Amino acid sequence: MPSFVVFDIETSNLKANFAGIVLCAYTMVPGQEPKLFVKQGGKNLNSDDSQVVKEIITELNKHTVLIAHNGVDFDRPYLNSRALKHRSAGLDMPILDPYGLMIDPVKLARRHMKLSYNGLDMVAQFLGTKDQKTPLNPETWTKAILDRDPVAYQEIIEHCYEDVMVLDQITEIMAPFLKKLNGYGSA
Repeated sequence: MPSFVVFDIETSNLKANFAGIVLCAYTMVPGQEPKLFVKQGGKNLNSDDSQVVKEIITELNKHTVLIAHNGVDFDRPYLNSRALKHRSAGLDMPILDPYGLMIDPVKLARRHMKLSYNGLDMVAQFLGTKDQKTPLNPETWTKAILDRDPVAYQEIIEHCYEDVMVLDQITEIMAPFLKKLNGYGSA
């Protein structure tokens, strides 16, 4: 029986090699409470994300099917990029199977729906999920990362939580599009 896990990560940059670190992630087994993985923020924020990356990947590797919006093209490769970076520095670091089973609702939306764009916010709005994606002002990112503002950092963590809740709901609604699980988003 497959084990499913919904997850989302928040990062300091969209590219893992350009001032990019993993700030936090939530994972959630459908029907259970989300689990938070967070890099120490505020005044203690630094560039070493090895511990949080290891914890996230270790948790995700406990499951046979990963669920992430844009997970095929962003979340999984980003985590693996950071993990390989830490491995090259001599750290014991797991990686995610780059061909492991994944449900990627952005891939499902692109293939089976016709929306103006396929971001989590648009898909959730169109499908009328109970929860909706929370907007996050770019200034919040600046304050959290450059100013090490703990209030802004907490906003990013809460944003990640809401994304996981929304993602779980849209995946359930889009389930009729899932015919065969694969490593390319199952679309």
